[in-house]
Amino acid sequence: MHNRKFSIPFPLLNENETVDEYLAYIAKYKEHIDDIFLGVPFLGNNYHNPNARYFPIDVRSRALGKHTSECLELLEKSRGLFKRIITMNAGVYNYSFPGLIEYVDYVLVPFVDQYAVDGVICTDFNMACRLHELRPELELHTSCNCFIETPREMEMWHEYAGISVFNPPRDFIRRPEKLREMRETGYKLKYLVNESCLFGCPQNKNHVMAWAVDNCEFMAQCHHNVTSNFFRGVSIVPRWMKQLDPYVDIYKISGRRVPLKIFKEVFEAYFYEKDDVNMGKITFGIRPGIYMGFLANEFPDKLLSCECKECNQCFLCDRIARNSHKASRKLFFKKDYSEQDYRRLMHKIGYELFMQNSQKYIAECYDNEYGEFFEVLG
Repeated sequence: MHNRKFSIPFPLLNENETVDEYLAYIAKYKEHIDDIFLGVPFLGNNYHNPNARYFPIDVRSRALGKHTSECLELLEKSRGLFKRIITMNAGVYNYSFPGLIEYVDYVLVPFVDQYAVDGVICTDFNMACRLHELRPELELHTSCNCFIETPREMEMWHEYAGISVFNPPRDFIRRPEKLREMRETGYKLKYLVNESCLFGCPQNKNHVMAWAVDNCEFMAQCHHNVTSNFFRGVSIVPRWMKQLDPYVDIYKISGRRVPLKIFKEVFEAYFYEKDDVNMGKITFGIRPGIYMGFLANEFPDKLLSCECKECNQCFLCDRIARNSHKASRKLFFKKDYSEQDYRRLMHKIGYELFMQNSQKYIAECYDNEYGEFFEVLG
């Protein structure tokens, strides 16, 4: 049995699922769980809302209200059993600096005290410094949305905010040499393993900032338009953890917005290093269903450290996509497109949808065994 530690999410619970069921399940893996991380809805959304100032907003949505009460129930029932960390992931705020400090002082700190929260995931440097000043015993982690890339940046976050657990940018999970450099600082590295942003995507920071300011998506992540780009993503297949163990202290599993059943599938895939797992089921993006049909064992080990510098000469990802996904593509398309035709089609669909709000084309994703964009002519 391996000795890896995992940071696991508190997922969404369906009507027939309970906090007790979740706790009973993770208790079986307790020695391998570093922490449970959760986003409490009213605590996580009020700083996106310029009209709410630093007071918690009223949760009117039934779904949000239900999840909020379950988060609070989890914090109460897991006290002393697991380390519980809440997420403060926004990187840009509508607050002025004094407003942000008021939020920390009058909302966040009282909440942390009331529920004996063990730690906070921070993106904003000022928030982290203020939390460390008021509650120096609180364990603070950085988010991958901090885009901390160098040992010097790590030193500054440690010096001023007391942080010793860092989550490097998503891209670094496929750059072992960068992980090695950051691990040599002596601080712990926590890494997100199952999100599918495109490696090196220049939209990444824009997306994060747009979400933080407006609480809305920034267009669409570009790699979702081309199936082969899935192999150029920043998620890793479970067996690659063996190659990253020297540098990664905690493996973080994404899944705060999925049902408990899905979380179990994802966690067990990475815990048991399943190589026959369907990567579309355990890797999350805007439309994860697009990637149904690809098994972990179809990802060659070369892709772990490939930095996408020779795509125009390589075409490995395109060949894998064409060979592995041909059956599902025929299932959803009227003809078997070439990769060039496929890119052109998806560009046209995207242009119609986002630039002209046209009804001529509809891009949709089916959550079935394969899943894929399909063309609908209006």
